[in-house]
Amino acid sequence: MHVIPVPLPLVHQISLLRITIPHDLRQAESRRAVLVSVNELEKKYAGSLPPLDPMADMHIDDPAALEVCRGGVCICGMWVL
Repeated sequence: MHVIPVPLPLVHQISLLRITIPHDLRQAESRRAVLVSVNELEKKYAGSLPPLDPMADMHIDDPAALEVCRGGVCICGMWVL
């Protein structure tokens, strides 16, 4: 297993769930621990991880942010303008 950087435009969805990532992913054991955590979550949620709804899940109530989101479309849990 390798750690590969991913450009942000290639990220299609962000999940509501989070896991603890070790500080140093250069060790195979650390990478394996992350893989095990992700696999356990996929099993628990039947392969469909809950998407992040920024307004509800992050308790955003700023009027300016709400106005921006009204003009956008929520696709797969991400706001797209």
